[in-house]
Amino acid sequence: MKIFDHLDAAWLAVLVGLAGAAGPAHGGPDLTGGVYLTPGKTLSDYRNVALNPGDVTNREPVSFPHATSNSEYNQREFAARCAIDGSERNDDVHGCGSWGPRRETNLWWRLDFGRPVTLDKLVLFLRAAWTPADAPHDSYWQQAAVEFSDGSTEKLELQQVAAGQEFPMRPRTVTWLKLEDLRPAGTQWCALAEFEAWGRDASPFAYVADAAFDAQLRQDPLVVKALAAMLGFQRESWEQGVAGQALLEAGELEAALALARASLVHVNQSGVVAAVGGSTTDPCMLGDCLWWAARRTGDPQLGKAADQMLQFALSGAPRAPDGTPYHQAGEKEMWSDGAFTTPPFLAAAGRYNEALAQFRGVHRRLWDADKKLMRHRWSEPGRVFVDPKLWGGGNGWTAAALARLIRSLPADRQSDRDQLAALLRELLDGCLAHQRADGLFYDEVDDPASYVETNLAAMLAYSIYESVRGGWLPQSYLARADRMRAAVRARVDQFGLVQGVAGAPDFHRPGISTEGQAFFILMESAARKAGRGGVNP
Repeated sequence: MKIFDHLDAAWLAVLVGLAGAAGPAHGGPDLTGGVYLTPGKTLSDYRNVALNPGDVTNREPVSFPHATSNSEYNQREFAARCAIDGSERNDDVHGCGSWGPRRETNLWWRLDFGRPVTLDKLVLFLRAAWTPADAPHDSYWQQAAVEFSDGSTEKLELQQVAAGQEFPMRPRTVTWLKLEDLRPAGTQWCALAEFEAWGRDASPFAYVADAAFDAQLRQDPLVVKALAAMLGFQRESWEQGVAGQALLEAGELEAALALARASLVHVNQSGVVAAVGGSTTDPCMLGDCLWWAARRTGDPQLGKAADQMLQFALSGAPRAPDGTPYHQAGEKEMWSDGAFTTPPFLAAAGRYNEALAQFRGVHRRLWDADKKLMRHRWSEPGRVFVDPKLWGGGNGWTAAALARLIRSLPADRQSDRDQLAALLRELLDGCLAHQRADGLFYDEVDDPASYVETNLAAMLAYSIYESVRGGWLPQSYLARADRMRAAVRARVDQFGLVQGVAGAPDFHRPGISTEGQAFFILMESAARKAGRGGVNP
């Protein structure tokens, strides 16, 4: 199973600036970024998004869309790729090009789009070598099923006609589909001459900034210093991940690529990269950045690493019977920061059901409905809190996870978006009830005996700015976020280090850390995107 089996990787418009691009000047195929774009079309145009005349017969994709199958009579004119080459000619066996499998059972043909696309219609051209009538070469499939990456299916009733057979369906956003359960009408050969999937590229993720935004952000000397300081840190697994997220959202794309590539040198026994210290699932915080880098570059090593991380998040990580991964596998514990490890990555990858299930598994165990706050550590075997503190950092991780989950959900998941937005608002209200006059919070949110901590303010401000901009949080929260932002900025020293966060290496006392730097950058990026402008340094 490869990275593009499940990863919704279409950030093409944002990442390579093709949102308004047409085909290349010479009129040939546009394979910029590894995805075929019909000449004269843009990513938002309604078109046959299955088309790729440049596809090759190879299990490792060279470009997308990419067709594969479990049976081909040969790899020249009967290969899986022949069904997406753009030729609708289907009147002969030879010279037309078709997916021509052997006469076997349990056949399947699969199409990987390489990014999320929203479809509302399929069109199939069956090969129509049905003459002479007394001894036809071909039969036809009279029934088939289509499985989609979102878990849905469609049943197709096919006819013995040479024209394209259209199958309208409800719109769905997917990254792959699989044609299967193919039932022939007779014993002769059956083949698919052309397969069309009509729709458009799904909207790209707005949080991946571009060079213009980066240039604007860098006009703030405090941000420039904080970025340099973050990249100068020695980092553990989760810190590498949140640093990558900060670079993406700030538009520091070259640095994000370098960070993802450098993460490949630390691989654990599960094949998960960025595995330096931290908990069982902490490396998955790098998921967005790693997947983005794989998609941006086409680097097979990055692709393999992203796929292995995804599979670990989906099924490889040790987990409770309900599917919630353990933050600490040895002790079988869930921690509040576990809300940020796998769920946002899975949601960004289009695995919405799994993302929501894993987030809710953490939230259900650690949520204190009376306090409207997350407690820190839960023992699954004992079914008890082993650390019931209302740790500020854990509540900040959870708030940021909610903001990222909501923005990744498609429009047709509005009910889920509303439920998560309600959880976020409850959590924000629980935290804001304990906000100090200076805009900051205590390390243990409800305990004035604990030290005054900086990072929760940055985390909450980031979550508020991103959520108000996204439309799932009212603007009334902005004033509180602005106060937090001013307080955090006041704690950045001459070297760009955010002082007073839960400090590395043990995070039990105030100090400095990569995550403190990263959330400062995330906060500043989100503030500007939300229209709050710069702040005098």
